[in-house]
Amino acid sequence: MSHSDGLTCSECGRTAPNEKHLLRTRRKLVPALLAAIVAAAGASYAIERGNQHGWLALMPTRVVLMSLPFSGDSYASLSTEITMRVARRTMTDRQVRTLVKRCLRGDMLARPVSPEWERKYGNLLAICRGRVPEGFGLDEQLQKLPAHIELTSSRSWPQDAPICLRLDVREWWPAGTECRITLTPQWDPDDPIIIWRDAAPRGPGQPGRSNRNRPRPYPLVIADPPGQTSLEFDVVLERLLPGETPSWEETQAETITVDVKLDGTLADTLKPSENDQLQAAMQDVFKRVVKWPSGRSPVRVSFDRRPTDNVETSEQIVIGAVVDILHSGTLARRLELWWPLTRTTLDDIGYVVAYEDEELIKDATENDQWQMLVRGDPAVALRAGAGTTYWAGDFTLPLNIREIETVAPRKYWWREQGGVSR
Repeated sequence: MSHSDGLTCSECGRTAPNEKHLLRTRRKLVPALLAAIVAAAGASYAIERGNQHGWLALMPTRVVLMSLPFSGDSYASLSTEITMRVARRTMTDRQVRTLVKRCLRGDMLARPVSPEWERKYGNLLAICRGRVPEGFGLDEQLQKLPAHIELTSSRSWPQDAPICLRLDVREWWPAGTECRITLTPQWDPDDPIIIWRDAAPRGPGQPGRSNRNRPRPYPLVIADPPGQTSLEFDVVLERLLPGETPSWEETQAETITVDVKLDGTLADTLKPSENDQLQAAMQDVFKRVVKWPSGRSPVRVSFDRRPTDNVETSEQIVIGAVVDILHSGTLARRLELWWPLTRTTLDDIGYVVAYEDEELIKDATENDQWQMLVRGDPAVALRAGAGTTYWAGDFTLPLNIREIETVAPRKYWWREQGGVSR
């Protein structure tokens, strides 16, 4: 106003009555009230959304994606928020592409396909699988990822007992891909172990296969171990991609060493249990076999280990049962299964088909020629974990068959030698 005449504003033309009026703050109440209402509504929406979906839901998607490498794993809050946005389809195609590229690339602490990478990015990559825009070529990029092969031993083993290793193969290849794993023991190179893993239906949890539907590790029984603390295998992995003219493709070859601890003898490790209640409960575990008209391995033993949950004992009992289906004394199928008596979950139960005569077992019927023999075995019970005693009983049951008029359900694992295994 220093260059204006009098108290008249040269810009707006308003004339102030005196100089004090030039310094007075002028408030517009109606706009201020409207602004306060809008701010309160926005704050209420933000608080409600934060309470319902977590405060990460208020972060822009770009910021969330940039922060992904700093998350712990696929179940951390940040990863969970990204999973929810993908599932709700609130992310744009470009944002989904960015997320997939991040998952495929990993980060400094989680390189593909390490266990750290699987925990952090595996679940996210699976969620994106069905939502990636066409033309992105996700299946082709997943084919470039190697599989993760793991051989582990879960306990120490007596020197005079078979060793049971756990074989786990995790891959992120397109749906319908089959695997063939050849393990050649370096102490016996003339007797390779060939194991197949079927192409199972893919689920929503993990890339290619969900965490729930992914096959559990295969129990690899070394019946005649070399008596040394390091077992070395030359491992070759092949895959069979789905297609009109598929052919086996070798994807990787490596040498895996498993360190095992050998200690004591089988007789010193486990003693037979004399619990009469356990003997009665075991007869309730095995009631019938199930038979399908077609499919691979169409006759299987049905078992329910829950009757053993009610056994009262102070012993640390592990159960290893060998179930033989016999036809006039001839073995048609042998199932080995094991579980600890207490604190049993589905992951604690292990089983493997040690032998199967596919032609003979298809003719199983309910007559006197067919029987089911169940017996306890300490070497099988060892696979259930730590224990001091094992179920040592046995009994014979007539074959009780439940027929189902569908195709036999798919099995994930098959062993080429010694019959079919899982």
